[in-house]
Amino acid sequence: MGNAPEETKIGLAAAQGETAAGFRFEDVVVNLAGSDGIRHLKMSFLLTGAEDLVLRCHEAKARLDAVTLAILSTLSSADLEDEATKNQLRDRLLAAYNEVLGGNVAEHLFFSDFLIQ
Repeated sequence: MGNAPEETKIGLAAAQGETAAGFRFEDVVVNLAGSDGIRHLKMSFLLTGAEDLVLRCHEAKARLDAVTLAILSTLSSADLEDEATKNQLRDRLLAAYNEVLGGNVAEHLFFSDFLIQ
């Protein structure tokens, strides 16, 4: 009976595309800046951090999505040719998420899909 809340949490997380280890953003697609809608970035990533990260992300999902799109839509295809841009992007997203989440809740961001079309 003591394990029921954890099992429920994990079951809820899996049903919403989240894992017990973090909060997953799947298939985020944006037009790249300066491409007149011709070039796109499609990415997926996992956000990990504090114990209550998944709950906080779920509660702030709409704001997290808006911040994600705002940051990604500033990138151009030329920006993404530089490998250092991924690290800078990771840092920008983490800082923005922590601002939305109200503290140093998000600690790591792992890209699992990063496709430029």
